[in-house]
Amino acid sequence: KEPGFLYWMYIYQRGVLLNQLARSSYDLAILRLACLCRARNAQDYDQLESAWNQLGEHQQDVLSTHFLASGIKAPAIVFEFLPLCLERAKANPHVSVLGLLEVLVSLIQATWVTSRSQKITTIDLSNLAAFITSVQNPFIFQTCLQRSKLRLLKHADYQLDLTEVNWNRVSEPPSDLEVVANSVQTILHRQRRTESPTISM
Repeated sequence: KEPGFLYWMYIYQRGVLLNQLARSSYDLAILRLACLCRARNAQDYDQLESAWNQLGEHQQDVLSTHFLASGIKAPAIVFEFLPLCLERAKANPHVSVLGLLEVLVSLIQATWVTSRSQKITTIDLSNLAAFITSVQNPFIFQTCLQRSKLRLLKHADYQLDLTEVNWNRVSEPPSDLEVVANSVQTILHRQRRTESPTISM
């Protein structure tokens, strides 16, 4: 059997263990993310699904396309250290899994633009994982890509460099304007969640 088929059968079986039966490719994309998040039980999955449901439809489409790409029929991005980023995002309330997914969407879209001709692009996220541990301001994290650089290591291999500008702001307290902006964003997330049907697994 093809390696791709065996891989997705593994993802499907992981879903069974989490009491989540995949009925579509869209479901498989979420389950793959659950595996990367190291979801061990239904409670872990529910927390991830809660973050996923707060994303916009376009953001969900971008993530689904990314997690379903094989690098054979469709170009794929390999994010090294992504599981570590997810683990640390769960542990940092200033980041959260939702915040990381939103940043990941922007990074995926930027990479699609810069590496259209590559079947597989690899991006080292070790610097982002370290940043997630330290940052104490949601706004600084949400906007960190604006102050970051993708450094080419070799052909189609990159490293995301958070740069000194981001690191100098890890302990910066939120301003009043940032607090208001985050409050508005939270309200919009809740509104989006109530208006959108829950994904059936």
